Amino acid sequence: MRSRRLDALALVLLATPVAILPFLDWYAASAPGGQLRISGISGSPELAVVVVLAFITIAGAVRIAAHSGAIPRLLGFFLAAAGVAMAGWSIEAYLDVPVSVVVDDRGATLVLPAEIVSRWPGVTAAALSAGIALVGIALAWPRRRA
Repeated sequence: MRSRRLDALALVLLATPVAILPFLDWYAASAPGGQLRISGISGSPELAVVVVLAFITIAGAVRIAAHSGAIPRLLGFFLAAAGVAMAGWSIEAYLDVPVSVVVDDRGATLVLPAEIVSRWPGVTAAALSAGIALVGIALAWPRRRA
């Protein structure tokens, strides 16, 4: 039988990077004067929800490690949904680049044509979030007793 503490440890190890990744460089663009890098949270403010859900996942992992019975199973349902939501927001922010290069010079705004590239933190956050969803499903799944 799988240990609840191992499940909790897996959740903490998956959720901690998910809480940090939105603050790393998700987008890069070549522009006159050099390379621009934009963090995920700056480019897609909705990624703040991913950070909040990751911290809730860590708190849920602490509850799972401390309790047995119905509480871990109920938290498993919530964590599965939270993992899917975090993965969805991460994928959306990765694929639908909401960033453009804008130059503002004394009130004159100019949008520069630049190719904006999504970087590795978006894919990594989505994959780790999917792992959280899988652990949540495993917690919620009814277990057979031997």
